[in-house]
Amino acid sequence: MFRIKTMVFWGLILSALLARCAEEKHGRLEWVGSNTVWVGEYFYTEDRTARHKIKNTGEAPLRISRVVLTCSCMRLDSFPSVLQPNESGEVVVTIRKNEVMGTFQRIFFIESDDPAKPRLQGAIQGKACPLFKVDCDREPVLKDAEPGMVWTGKYTVTAMRGGYTLSHPVVLNHGTRCEHAIRTNAQDLISYDVTFVTTVVDTKNGVESVLLFSVLDSKGVKQEDVAPVRISFRGGYPSTFKAIPEKLLIPRSAKPVTRRVNLSTLSSRLPEDAKLNWHSGLGGVAVTYRPSKSGMAFIAEVTFQTNAVQQLFDKGSENMTFTCGDWSVQVPVLPSK
Repeated sequence: MFRIKTMVFWGLILSALLARCAEEKHGRLEWVGSNTVWVGEYFYTEDRTARHKIKNTGEAPLRISRVVLTCSCMRLDSFPSVLQPNESGEVVVTIRKNEVMGTFQRIFFIESDDPAKPRLQGAIQGKACPLFKVDCDREPVLKDAEPGMVWTGKYTVTAMRGGYTLSHPVVLNHGTRCEHAIRTNAQDLISYDVTFVTTVVDTKNGVESVLLFSVLDSKGVKQEDVAPVRISFRGGYPSTFKAIPEKLLIPRSAKPVTRRVNLSTLSSRLPEDAKLNWHSGLGGVAVTYRPSKSGMAFIAEVTFQTNAVQQLFDKGSENMTFTCGDWSVQVPVLPSK
């Protein structure tokens, strides 16, 4: 009888162990290769699609609940909802045309039932090139503008792709009057030499002269979805970004919190290779950014990881400082009760 009871006891123990082992089988989500896909250099008027390869390296089916995008410039095309053990798949994300300019990086997250990595981060990198490149022989900014001052700049506007030309410009003056003269080479890759002479009239609220050229196709039709080419002179404005919103309110959360900030120069176009720098006293803060369609602002996506949120609530407040060249702004970050 004792022997039978012992066998039953160890049988129950073995069954429990086997059941526990079976319960511990999970799907495991891994990248096949890098988590970052380079989509190359291309004209910003085109879509660019990135295919990220993933694999379930676990011993049980893996369920992907969703893919979280962090920018409106991204479009989710497809992803596998279930991966069987050792099965591979693709997450396909497209960068929308006319939404990104210059060198960029965009982040997305894959959320699954992998207990070890419930949220996997992927990235898309590339360089979206303009249809026209604008160069000026001098800095088109005069900080100490006074009435009667005359500024003369010579711009070269060069087509980077055949089949496109520019319309006659629309002139916008604020506290100024201006004259301009335009010459062109009339080649396949057309270029324009623009002499821009601006006279300062009134400096009460800053001064600016702008020429806006619409982009035309080979038939002379205006391309409505392509941002106009802008050349400008400005003066008398403070070198500060205008931040919208003016402060960031962050709630308590068990997941990362993302906020968008528009950082505008108010009137001056950012250099093509402009880079946004930032600083925060919180750890676990990530920032991705892109120039706006107008080229006069950055659109920044600020993600606060859970440790950053906890630090913020412990401190009570914090600031984020954004800078680019002479432009800067400080944005308060506050806990949302």
